[in-house]
Amino acid sequence: MLITQKLLDHLAHLSRIELTNDESVGFVKDLNTIFKHFKDLEVVDVTNIEPIIGGAGFKNIFRTDTVSLSS
Repeated sequence: MLITQKLLDHLAHLSRIELTNDESVGFVKDLNTIFKHFKDLEVVDVTNIEPIIGGAGFKNIFRTDTVSLSS
């Protein structure tokens, strides 16, 4: 996806964000760089890679909550 000045202006309008000309130019450049990195990731072969679900696999190490009616 290519971010154009027109698209950025439209998104800024929808978001009710006022951008200066310098900010707009910078955002267009930065967003296109970010999208280029995602495009680069599309060619990585991940067919035999298991997905990471839940982080490092830690189990609940905290105590269980118990109700106490002491005064």
